[in-house]
Amino acid sequence: MKTDFTLFCRTWIGIAYASGLVIGLSMTPPTLESSEGDRVISINETLSITCRGQRTLAWSWPDKTLVGHELTDRQDELQSTGTPGQRTVFISECPGQKGQQYCKRLFLHGAQGKDTGYYRCYYKDINAIIDGITAVSIYAFVRDPLQPFLMRGESSDNLETIFITRFATHVIVPCLVTIPDLNVTLHSYSGPLETSGMKWDNKQGWSFPRYVIDSVPMVIVACLVTLEGKQYSSDSYFIHTTESYPNLPF
Repeated sequence: MKTDFTLFCRTWIGIAYASGLVIGLSMTPPTLESSEGDRVISINETLSITCRGQRTLAWSWPDKTLVGHELTDRQDELQSTGTPGQRTVFISECPGQKGQQYCKRLFLHGAQGKDTGYYRCYYKDINAIIDGITAVSIYAFVRDPLQPFLMRGESSDNLETIFITRFATHVIVPCLVTIPDLNVTLHSYSGPLETSGMKWDNKQGWSFPRYVIDSVPMVIVACLVTLEGKQYSSDSYFIHTTESYPNLPF
């Protein structure tokens, strides 16, 4: 038993060091200015978020293909207003505070619906990015009435596959939205589904217990919403049950 406990402790110490966390390090997570609740803006507006912390900071945002520009001097800061109609991300230095000497401010100009998602500020020199420990995040909706469902790709009307393993207890249909207060319904092309236990989350999509689909041989669903008299549909999702985890590329 003593040997097992020693091995357990050494394993966790090794994980901590490998991830960049040092045992005994006194550190508080970074904080956001005005971090209460989600942020909601309209398309083509500017999103501005300020983060402060005890170590060097960095930012990440939903669209990984959008390259950020780090501003390093006063002349560059004057350029952070962006070019009208151009979608850009600028990261600038800002004044620190007592106990939080580091500060980074994110500017997203010309925001689009696909910029909806989590914006995360984290300690740059620590490998483990964990909200509440080494990072802090906030969710932002970019309201787009012509694109109520979040589409990061170039086309809609795609059929995506949701793999459900035998160990899964719930199914999540990730039809994300750009407008937080929509009345979204779940439509099944395979016939009616039992609605008990179904829950809607505007940052996650629809979720329901696994047993809802256990007796249905094939399930294809989509999310629907009516906005200003017009009906919009998300991608369609084929829910596939499997005995093991799908082969994922690594």
